[in-house]
Amino acid sequence: MTVKGTTQSPKILAWDVETSYLLTAVFQRFLTNAIPFSSVTQDWFMFCAAVQWLHEDKIQLISILDDKKRFDKDFTDSYYVIKTLRDLIDEADILIAHNGDHFDWKKFKALLIKYKIAPPRKPILIDTYKESKTAQFTSGKLGDLAIQLSLPHKAHSEPGDWLMATLPYGTYRVGSKKIVV
Repeated sequence: MTVKGTTQSPKILAWDVETSYLLTAVFQRFLTNAIPFSSVTQDWFMFCAAVQWLHEDKIQLISILDDKKRFDKDFTDSYYVIKTLRDLIDEADILIAHNGDHFDWKKFKALLIKYKIAPPRKPILIDTYKESKTAQFTSGKLGDLAIQLSLPHKAHSEPGDWLMATLPYGTYRVGSKKIVV
């Protein structure tokens, strides 16, 4: 495959973004129609992304911690992650992500708008989740697909892992587990 109008191979970037929980204050867990935006106590933010150019071994982690000044001022500030991703995506001819069309690209686009960052030229998007749905696997989840296809995969995370990565410092309870951040 070559880039249209050239003889060079396309630049292919695999990416995955990680976002925080949306925190809300509600009076009950069940029988709620919709949670009003006024009940959101902390909006979601993108705390990191991982990218890898195809045919390169190096995986680059982009984190809100990479810009210490912004992080110290507001730990939910995703500007550095979005700006860095934007510059990398602008170089790509093809972008690959699992559930990327429905999640990663839309979250990325929302934060481009929020931070008033010019969008990159849009590459061809390949969504491995959509591709997995063209076959009848038992599960389309990335980790499950890796197991079904005998590919290397990461261990599943616990709910507390997410909380520790996305909440302000404090003490929280997840089920019967107490978590200190």
